[in-house]
Amino acid sequence: MDKAIGKNKNTSQAAESIFFCKPVTKHSVEVDHFIPWSFIKDDQIWNFVLACPECNNKKRDKLAQVDFLAKISERNEIMIERDQSNKDSARRIKMIYTWAQKNGYNEIWTPKKMSV
Repeated sequence: MDKAIGKNKNTSQAAESIFFCKPVTKHSVEVDHFIPWSFIKDDQIWNFVLACPECNNKKRDKLAQVDFLAKISERNEIMIERDQSNKDSARRIKMIYTWAQKNGYNEIWTPKKMSV
C-alpha cells in the first residue's frame, strides 16, 4: 500500500490528498481502504484513500459516512480521466458501498474533524 503514497509527487500534494480530516505530514499518513478490506479483499487504487493514523485506526472495518462516498466517486472520476485502465472498478464504488451496507457493514464511521 505504500506505493499509493509514492504516487504523490511531493509532501504538499500528499497533505492536500488527505481524505477524511486534516492535512498531515508525510510522516503521519496512512493508506486506508475506503470499502473495508475485510469486505472487498481488494487492494486497488480506486479503493485507497490517504488518512491520518487516528482516522485510519478508528475507521478500521467500518464504512465511512455516505458523504465521503460522493468525494471518493469524484476522485475516482478524475483518476479515470487520467488513466482509463481502472474505469469499471472505479465507477463501481457506489454499488459496492451499498452492497457492503446490505451485507452487515452497517456501522458507519464519522471522523471528528471532517473535510468533505
